[in-house]
Amino acid sequence: EWEWPAPGADTSQAFNILIASREYPDIIYDSQVSQAENLINDKVIISLNEILPDYAPNLWAYLQGNKDIDKGSKTDDGNYFMFPSLREDAWLCTYAGPIVRKDWLDEQNLEIPVTIEDVENVLRVFKDKYGARFGAIDQSNRWSVAIAGAYGIDRTTFYIDSNTVKFGPAEASYKDYVTLIKRWYDDGLIDPDFATLDDNTLASKMANNEIGYTVSASSQRDKWLLAAEKTNSGASFEPAPYPVLNEGDTTKFIQTTTLPGGDGAMITTASKNVELVARLLDYGYSEEGINYWNFGEEGVSYEMVDGVPTFTDLVVNDPVGKYDAVKKYAGTTANGPSIQLMNMWQQRNIPSATNAVNMWVGNTDPFEVKLPGALTPTVEEASEQSSLQNAIETYSSEMFYRFIFGDESLDNFDDYIETLNSMGLPRLLELKQAQYDRYLDR
Repeated sequence: EWEWPAPGADTSQAFNILIASREYPDIIYDSQVSQAENLINDKVIISLNEILPDYAPNLWAYLQGNKDIDKGSKTDDGNYFMFPSLREDAWLCTYAGPIVRKDWLDEQNLEIPVTIEDVENVLRVFKDKYGARFGAIDQSNRWSVAIAGAYGIDRTTFYIDSNTVKFGPAEASYKDYVTLIKRWYDDGLIDPDFATLDDNTLASKMANNEIGYTVSASSQRDKWLLAAEKTNSGASFEPAPYPVLNEGDTTKFIQTTTLPGGDGAMITTASKNVELVARLLDYGYSEEGINYWNFGEEGVSYEMVDGVPTFTDLVVNDPVGKYDAVKKYAGTTANGPSIQLMNMWQQRNIPSATNAVNMWVGNTDPFEVKLPGALTPTVEEASEQSSLQNAIETYSSEMFYRFIFGDESLDNFDDYIETLNSMGLPRLLELKQAQYDRYLDR
């Protein structure tokens, strides 16, 4: 039996309520890397060290053959604790990036924007000619990454710079980034609803010609293209590279998930038959299980064609569209205790989606700046870090909007930095650095 929080529910709160109840299911699927040692010590989940070699031979063999994945699947103390969500290739970790109205660029004799200056020029022309703006889902940090990355920072969180942990909203170039966004906002180049946009609202605005430049997932672009074809609107949505300050520069700050992703299936202490549960989960890492998790049931949702799993007409011709239809049969469309396959991704998405990801990834290595998802604070560090991080990230997020909306003058930026430091940012960076150093030593 599957139990799942209600749509829109606070999943963190639901998890905490579950733990407090002391009535656990056999398996919990969640992202709890930072709490792994606590959960083991509190006898919520079990260490898998003695389980994987005997009862999960497929996952165990995979981990032994992929040392970086192995490093990210255990704690600093060496405890394996989850059956992780994995991807066949790091390329699959990037699925979002800048998207522009190519038909409008052609009408105005403009090129695909490459630099921040190019983007601003496109935005001004689009506003003047079409009344369209820049809009994207800010809550998911998509456009924040796209624009802030040109300034060498992550706008909302921690990142790595030459093996040193830094906090983007406290870096000097953050002020330059906020200054740019405020100017765009004041000049009417940014959609006024940018702080509250969701996928449905964004799609509606794209269809209504209200947005000409955005940052979104390739899957959303696919839907916009299909909608434009059905209405014969002539709208063309093309990928654009992540912008840089100067032509020829590269940015490593692109949307990407960590590898492994940090989420996975954990076996709880309530499990009466650990061997059975482990074998069930290990199935997802066998050849047959990987096909099942990616394509569903052979003979129903997929069949083998020249040795390659291929979706059947049941999926391809589903009235909801192939992209959404795959969700009915496959368990790795986003994540799951298995390995997401490139073949599944390419069959699910339209061919041009591959070109989009290739453009967004370019020749960069985003993992050079990405803080690993598998950092594990000690039991002593966890409580202190949680308190500091929640307060600091909340404050920096609030101040971002205050700066943009004009509720706080950028003349007070130094005061903002002082407040971050007084809230314990130096100590939080110290904790994060210690965890990162231990991760490197695993």
